[in-house]
Amino acid sequence: MNILQKSAMLCVAFASTALAPPSAISFARGPARPEAVRKPAEFRRVLVGRITVIALSDGSVTVPMGTLLSIGPDRTAAALPRREEAAGYPLPVNAYLVLAGGKLVLVDAGCGTFCGPTAGRLVESLRSAGYRPEQIDEVYLTHLHVDHVGGLTREGRAVFPNAVVRTDAVEAEWWSNAANSAQTPEAAKGTFDAAKAMLEPYIAAGRFRPFAKGEPLVEGIRALAEPGHTPGHSGYVVGRGRQKLVIWGDLVHAVEVQLDDPKITIAFDSAPAQAAATRQGELRDLASTGALVAAAHVPFPGIGRVGRHGSTFAWKARR
Repeated sequence: MNILQKSAMLCVAFASTALAPPSAISFARGPARPEAVRKPAEFRRVLVGRITVIALSDGSVTVPMGTLLSIGPDRTAAALPRREEAAGYPLPVNAYLVLAGGKLVLVDAGCGTFCGPTAGRLVESLRSAGYRPEQIDEVYLTHLHVDHVGGLTREGRAVFPNAVVRTDAVEAEWWSNAANSAQTPEAAKGTFDAAKAMLEPYIAAGRFRPFAKGEPLVEGIRALAEPGHTPGHSGYVVGRGRQKLVIWGDLVHAVEVQLDDPKITIAFDSAPAQAAATRQGELRDLASTGALVAAAHVPFPGIGRVGRHGSTFAWKARR
């Protein structure tokens, strides 16, 4: 299965929604747990040296993790704390606000209206933390899947009207390439439509500026190449030396499973072998350095450390 076919998998994992302008996106979810209801806005602050990082909850979306992970439903069910989560896994969606270099930098923009009623509350969380969307100076995207870009635009207007939006140039080129969209299975074309629609107001305003490898960003933040999930998938490193935090995009989806066996991939990965190798290498580095991690798909606030667990790894949530 190539990257274009794998894009189709994204169209059967999240919630049905309407996109303005109308899109052909069609999503389906695993069965929601009874407690999967919309929760209040949440935020959590952490200091990384002199840099403040604020975790912002966008909510969660229920996905059929057992059919998405490469080990299949039975092994997934056995690896999860609750077997029933293999059919309906409450995937957290987190974003992070970084106060660095005199700027307000938002890393990822959440689902917007794409993931159903239990997600899309990033702006509520941002306001609860004391900030308004128009105050955001820059938005750094880990990649262009809808649960990371869906909150950029609403009803054709930029949610963050004063922000410059940035992502890896390889990622931007892949999603903007008409040939890639044309070769994509019909069921997945909506993923390209969504990425285009979410970026359109920023492109029109000259505020979408992809970065090249090694290009400087805001002082105190640098991009970290994490290829495999998508061609230009990026993490972001906040701070330096012993006082640093690494923001994951989709390096991990099921923390209970993929740290114990980093070779396990998910159907959304464009290049599974590369995604697994990237994950294994980064987990080794993080277990060695003890750096903080902020993760998009680990239970809120998604902040913790990677530790060794015998020959593999374990997640240690920051309390």
